[in-house]
Amino acid sequence: MATQKHIDTETADKWHKCAELWKTASDALHQIELILLLDLNMLENPASDAVRKAIDAVEGQAYMFTPQPEWVGGDSSDPKNYKFRPPHIVG
Repeated sequence: MATQKHIDTETADKWHKCAELWKTASDALHQIELILLLDLNMLENPASDAVRKAIDAVEGQAYMFTPQPEWVGGDSSDPKNYKFRPPHIVG
């Protein structure tokens, strides 16, 4: 399936929201990992293993879901001179 060159702003905003949610999930998992390690002294056990697996699964997804801005000419300080390419996850 061919990927479209640019996506509209509304679609880019939806992709940005997805990326933000991936980042939130990653941050929450890292906080859980810290609680397990520092507060509960759980270094090697099923709970810490589960959290590490979850972190491995979500790490980097925020980047993969972020639309890629492309300058299309003109004043680079003007947002209207940028378009968005689909996120890397699209292909």
